Amino acid sequence: MKPLDPDTFWRFSVSAYAQPGVADICLSLQDDHGFDVNLLLLCCWLAQLRSIVLSETELRFLLAEIEATNSEVIGPLRQARRWLKAPASTSGASAAKAQRVRRLVKMAELEGERLAQHLLISAASALGAESCADRMNAANLSLTAYTRIVNETDAADALQSLARLVVKERSKDPLPS
Repeated sequence: MKPLDPDTFWRFSVSAYAQPGVADICLSLQDDHGFDVNLLLLCCWLAQLRSIVLSETELRFLLAEIEATNSEVIGPLRQARRWLKAPASTSGASAAKAQRVRRLVKMAELEGERLAQHLLISAASALGAESCADRMNAANLSLTAYTRIVNETDAADALQSLARLVVKERSKDPLPS
């Protein structure tokens, strides 16, 4: 596979995540089913970019590449940010301070996500992934393979919705550069 640019993937992810419905689907797939949002978006981006299909083996390899970053950096930051968001975590005058800390933690969490994306792109660039003729089919094949890894067959509708929102509609637009 030709080298991939992590900054282009980041811009794609930020743009896709901002689309109506995408954040809700991604967070539901993450929180309720155990999917990694960065890997979901990578499946969609590679399908959009080059109609690339990731196999179960390739997806497992990519998950292993970001496992430590997810468990040691992103996960604890996400937990702290969510705790700070809860009304019971602060009261009175300390609420404003807690919200400031929450914003700082959120920025650090996003930088952790960006680090994970760099790791994914570095690892994905070394893969000899297959491609197919259709972007949407490529996304669905990769997401179906990911479903088998996570063992969450009841997430199929949400994954198809994600692909439809991120890949099909975006295929009409030029890719962010």
